[in-house]
Amino acid sequence: MPSTPAARTASPGRYHRVSKKKSGGATYTPAALADFVAQKIVRAADLGKGTPRLRVLDPAVGDGALLLSLLAHLPPGSFAAISVHGFDTDRAALATARRRLQAAFPHVALHLAAGDFLDAGPPAHKRSGDELFDLVIANPPYVRTQILGTRQAQELAAAFGLKGRVDLYFAFLMGIAQVLRPGGVAGVIVSNRFMTTRAGAAVRAALRQRFRLRQVWDLGDTKLFDAAVLPAVLLAEGRRPEAPAASAPATFTSIYETDAPAEHSATDPLAALELEGAVAVADGRRFLVRQGLLDCGGEGDPGAVWCGASAKSDAWLRTVAAHTWGQFHNLKQTHI
Repeated sequence: MPSTPAARTASPGRYHRVSKKKSGGATYTPAALADFVAQKIVRAADLGKGTPRLRVLDPAVGDGALLLSLLAHLPPGSFAAISVHGFDTDRAALATARRRLQAAFPHVALHLAAGDFLDAGPPAHKRSGDELFDLVIANPPYVRTQILGTRQAQELAAAFGLKGRVDLYFAFLMGIAQVLRPGGVAGVIVSNRFMTTRAGAAVRAALRQRFRLRQVWDLGDTKLFDAAVLPAVLLAEGRRPEAPAASAPATFTSIYETDAPAEHSATDPLAALELEGAVAVADGRRFLVRQGLLDCGGEGDPGAVWCGASAKSDAWLRTVAAHTWGQFHNLKQTHI
């Protein structure tokens, strides 16, 4: 993920003295995770049908790891022309990305810009179809409100309809929704916090409205990044105008460390995501992997907390409900 403009990183008080890396949210994507996201995008996309040209976007290029993986996983010879677009405010990282991409894929037309994706181009309703993207792969920066600064956070909130404690990656998610063509596929690495926090409610609601969510992976405490963030991966399709608002629920996978005896083994946490139950990985850790569907709380509450649902967990909840007298709101206030 890239660093962010200096104007967005200045903040007084407690968060004034932060490292450049932290203030910019710059934590580049490990190769294994880049390959994981790229593979999922390519499998979900409708490729290989004689598409003459392909437009690809990474709004937070960094050193180019995500684009390299995505281009490497595309079916060879499927497109007459591929154009790759990207943004980053770190000119040195962008130069590195350009060198790597040109060396590995000299036939691809590169359009890498030194700048902020959130400032680039008109909003979605002013874009023509030719300006939308077929594939988007991203690991946007995670920068909290306190580090962004009040003014910058308020500007982002107003521009993208956000509320509460805005994180920079919230705005990136909303921006990606504006530029992904209907039927196009996006794979985005984010912090998993937005799925459950009050501030993330506007983002959850917007994602359900603008995307058809395909799969969500809560990567929990896998420690794939050298940063104190618990990541998640979203795989989403641009919603087609004729598609109904309600669609089949996305699949949901979570992985967290466990002390339970291992039932399976895998080379690493990403490989463990294909299994279910307690999984031992090669470095000695054990993880509990759960497979199910994404529970978004129903159409009546578009900003509801996201969680995983499975036949086993649903059966447990039904048992609890059957033996529950009432909830806290059923209790009448009493005076002692």
